Amino acid sequence: MRIFRYEWAAADPYPEPIAHRTMADLRIVVGDCVATDLYDECLNQPGDSIRVPMSRIAEWLVLNWWYLWFEADSVAYADRHGFAARHNLAYAGHGFVLPQLSLQPFGDQMRIRVQPWNPRDAPLRFRGACDVLLPRVKVERELEALVEDVFHQLRGADTPFDDLQADWQAIRSVGPDEREFCQAAALAGLDPFDLPDSVASAVERFWNDTAPSLREDALHGVETASVVAVTQWLPRQLAAVEEIESGDEWSGVQRVARASLTAGDMPWQRGYAAARAVRRELDVPWGSFALNREGPLRVGNRTVTSPSAQIEGCVAADSPSCVVIKKHAAGKRFLLARALGEYMTRTEAAPALLGTRDTPRQAESRAFAAEFLAPSKWLRSSVGTARTVDPEAVDELAQEAGVSSWVIRHQLANHGITEVADARWPASA
Repeated sequence: MRIFRYEWAAADPYPEPIAHRTMADLRIVVGDCVATDLYDECLNQPGDSIRVPMSRIAEWLVLNWWYLWFEADSVAYADRHGFAARHNLAYAGHGFVLPQLSLQPFGDQMRIRVQPWNPRDAPLRFRGACDVLLPRVKVERELEALVEDVFHQLRGADTPFDDLQADWQAIRSVGPDEREFCQAAALAGLDPFDLPDSVASAVERFWNDTAPSLREDALHGVETASVVAVTQWLPRQLAAVEEIESGDEWSGVQRVARASLTAGDMPWQRGYAAARAVRRELDVPWGSFALNREGPLRVGNRTVTSPSAQIEGCVAADSPSCVVIKKHAAGKRFLLARALGEYMTRTEAAPALLGTRDTPRQAESRAFAAEFLAPSKWLRSSVGTARTVDPEAVDELAQEAGVSSWVIRHQLANHGITEVADARWPASA
């Protein structure tokens, strides 16, 4: 079923010929969510479609094509410069109002998020809200067809769209090797068609010289200024992490964790399942767990500096040994648990990166760490039947589990345990 459903409209004259020629009544549907569900405050009535020039959307798709399919979001730091403009459809309007709909890659799926909002300069309220994963191939085919349809609508009319059509033809004519380069550049937040030769060469070398299990996560943490630094940093840390020893009981526990995983589960479900299996195997009580510094359950580690705020460490090929960036006690504890989760859930012996990007592999290790250190069953028992908890209670749970309040908040929300009622600080007299 199509996401973008539109019919060409016989619109009133509009000063821009291309916009006039491609005016359409557009209804956007994502699963059960109508992204164009709105309330018109001038007419005092609801609606479920908007009249916009589809050329605006086609232009936005073409200019951001590679980013849409390969550049992932961050979960811990501010977005890269321009990230929202490259992924949020609302930026495509240029004078026309479009809903807040973001398109972001998530493995072989596309994550589509719709948020309600009230545009500042328009008497409309968009009311749709959802967070849906759809097969990326199907979404890509639909958007390709949309762009082609817009160009077809403009053929034979005195509305030159030549530059954009040339860009689109360049995208469509990219071969397999060139596509890999475009993917690598977009992963790093770079425009593959507009790169200095030195940066393009560095990206190409990095892609060719780095193991497939690492290069995508590594490039998520690269920006123009850090390509060379990451290229130099990664081999050194991969060599160093293999020299760090961890406890000898983890390999047996790993077999149990892998047996708990179900094909087809979402990454976070796999992370939760593996964490529960490990806790059962170790027979540890609900509540905080000590990642032993010494002994058979030691997670060997070393603190390093990183060339990128999005790269937080790496994990050895066949153990949970890791190098991690310097953090406070709770932050480091979470990274060590993530390293353990990465080791427990991997399907083959290969090194891995720990980072901040929203990718399936990173989501899996974050879910493992959260459930391993602050189990949902323990939180349910601690909270009881309370519909809400206050921030102080969250802080106390975090202290008991040895994690940040951020982890507790996400566990409470993700497992549907309760809501956090954030009280406002009283105004001064």
